[in-house]
Amino acid sequence: MQELVNVDIEDVYPYEDAEGNSLNPRDFTTPESAEYIGQLGEQFRFNKLNPGQPRVKPILYRDGGIYWIIDGECRYRAMRAIGTKRFLAEVYDDLADAETARSEAAKAMVETDCKLQLTAAEMSRGVQQMLALDLPDEEVAAVARIEREKAHRERAEELERVLAAAGVPRVAEDDETERRCAGNLWIDSTTPERLAIAMANAKPTAYDIDGSWVELLREESDEERAMGERKREEAAEAERARQRAGELWEVERAGMLEWLSGRIGDLKTMRRTAVALSDRAMESVEGVLAEMGAEVDMSPTAALCVIGWAATWRPDRMCGVALAQGHANAYQGYGDNPARYIALADAMEADGYEFGKVGQAVNETLRKHLEEKNG
Repeated sequence: MQELVNVDIEDVYPYEDAEGNSLNPRDFTTPESAEYIGQLGEQFRFNKLNPGQPRVKPILYRDGGIYWIIDGECRYRAMRAIGTKRFLAEVYDDLADAETARSEAAKAMVETDCKLQLTAAEMSRGVQQMLALDLPDEEVAAVARIEREKAHRERAEELERVLAAAGVPRVAEDDETERRCAGNLWIDSTTPERLAIAMANAKPTAYDIDGSWVELLREESDEERAMGERKREEAAEAERARQRAGELWEVERAGMLEWLSGRIGDLKTMRRTAVALSDRAMESVEGVLAEMGAEVDMSPTAALCVIGWAATWRPDRMCGVALAQGHANAYQGYGDNPARYIALADAMEADGYEFGKVGQAVNETLRKHLEEKNG
């Protein structure tokens, strides 16, 4: 079943296969990807119907209390970069239906790419149409994926054409009258009334000039440019931090398995861990044992430890990143899994395993979650 759901972004994660491999072939560690995601984020800011969200809804698969991204990981990352808290998405409860929706989305993407690309002249006309609707320069720049300064120049050039058609004279550069400049456009600021009269007789697509008409010609200040650059740098840095946390968590997961592999042959070297894993193995089959009505020796063995390890939930890459950054609300839907994982982590630490910085952060977040859950 498909439905449109307003989801919490902290409950959403990129979909991975059973081995923890991402189903998205895009490399998000490159500067090009960071720039692209930054551009998407700027576009989402100017979605008037749903600010901070994409116009094309991501496709999600609902799995208990969390949502897996089937299509739309770039949009998800862009929303995270600009601080979007919730967004509308197409949500499916059946994975097969979600996969079908993704296939259709992929075909639609290819069909879109097959469209005839806009020429420079067509792009310019499109920009002029947006300017004629009096959209802000930064919004035009974000949607058209051009620099804000270029949108500003386009606005000035369009206004210059309108003024010329309306017969409004330019002011000579040596005139003593106060002037305002945008590009090469100089206008006598003492005659806004004449400008308004001329604009009233101009084409319907011309700008509606009111008492704040000079603001249309204002250049972006150095402070505004610096602020925009800082925001882009902060978004790129946040994305790099997430990538780094993901890499370190993958190293941690591999380290835990390597530590266990080196001791599985001698359970005396990991007594507490062996007990924790054997208990988990017994939990996974206790229903069957109850039906059988037979007493089975479940003392720790290497085989039971392997079964217990396989039965113990461990955060995947994206979940690990969220936990490392202090987000645990998605794990309300995981039942007893966090408690079981922390029990294993505590046992491994007691037996001498040392978690890295990211591993410690993950464990701390889960412990806080359990404290809040248990009151």
